[in-house]
Amino acid sequence: MSFDWRTEETVHWDEPPTVDPEPEPPPKRRRWRWAALFLLLLLVGGAVGAFWWLQSRVETATTAVTGDVLASHELIAAAAVDGDAELVATFLSGRDRGWSEAIEMAVLAGDYQDRTAFGLTWLPADPATAVISATLNPEFNEAEVIAEHVYAYAIGNGLTDTVRLRQTAVYRSGPNRWLLAPPDANFWGETRTKQGFYLTLQYPARDEALAQRLALDMDTALAAMCASTTFHCPEDFQIQVELSTDPNSLLPENSTATFVNDRWRLRLPTPTLMGLPQDEVGYQVLARAYAAQLVVVVMRLLSGTATGTQGPFLDAWFTWQLDRFALRPYSLAATDRQALAEQSVSLRMGEQLWFTGEPATPFAYALIEFLIQDLRVKQVTIMDTLIVSEARLYEEWLVTVTDGRYTLEELETRWQQYLQKP
Repeated sequence: MSFDWRTEETVHWDEPPTVDPEPEPPPKRRRWRWAALFLLLLLVGGAVGAFWWLQSRVETATTAVTGDVLASHELIAAAAVDGDAELVATFLSGRDRGWSEAIEMAVLAGDYQDRTAFGLTWLPADPATAVISATLNPEFNEAEVIAEHVYAYAIGNGLTDTVRLRQTAVYRSGPNRWLLAPPDANFWGETRTKQGFYLTLQYPARDEALAQRLALDMDTALAAMCASTTFHCPEDFQIQVELSTDPNSLLPENSTATFVNDRWRLRLPTPTLMGLPQDEVGYQVLARAYAAQLVVVVMRLLSGTATGTQGPFLDAWFTWQLDRFALRPYSLAATDRQALAEQSVSLRMGEQLWFTGEPATPFAYALIEFLIQDLRVKQVTIMDTLIVSEARLYEEWLVTVTDGRYTLEELETRWQQYLQKP
């Protein structure tokens, strides 16, 4: 056994201690990097500033131009209320003369916003408050103004519903003012077709969603009419309906049926032209209004009275049918009958209306109701006798339509009793 002894003397004290090398100082940052960063920030800040400056200028220009568009829109709306077609004409585009003439005719007739032919009564409001939006195109030479108009719709017994319809007007920049202009083909889109059982509907693609629903509802209304015992629809009965972009279609006298290629064709305004409903209640009102326009024309065609010149009594009778089909309430309120009773109106008053082509009056409505409800005259009998009675005297018609069951004196007594009913 041996031991390895080490003493202090065996340590080499003369060797220097090992020392780690000092780290090299980091390289100095170059000044050009700071300059580049500063320049970048300066450029970004300038770009942002320029963007906001340009944005501000665009917003200012948009506000100014939009104000000019709305000035034209409000002036046209106010002039239309006053029936000032000459003033309106100075704010119409000359791009389509037929379109411009239709607008002028609507203003002259008081039908620019009126929709009474569809059972809707316009409730005028401040044109400025009616505007919902005004949108300019990128070139600042065309604008679309959407305005919301309020209409009252009679639901019977003197009560009404309120309907809001939004209408779109197109404006184009003129030499010194913004002009109301016809929308172009791109606005409306291509023409499409929906085929139903009795109905073939043509409509612009813009209104496809509403047109599809209207087609179904109008076809259903025609089916109800054909299923009634009053009218006989031919086996091959089919009617074509066009939802038109022509403002002429808003005028009552132009919403008539014509024969096209041996088929019946009816033209009605497309919903965007008429006004777009804003809720389901509004749509149901619009659907009944369209179906009523369609059905009353078809009833006249089937009965041989397409011209509608048989006087107020036949008009009242057709309205009775529309009420039966739940398309339009009968236009006779209890107050109307009370007014006739207070005035002691005689049944002979009908002589004054017999050969006129005027619209139905409260007396005409009351007479039709009297015949159907009180005297139990068949509805088809009333229609048939009215159609063939143009050369017959009014009193003779009264005796004929009641099948000779009453004398004129007895009819007068029953009439006065009817007027006194609560």
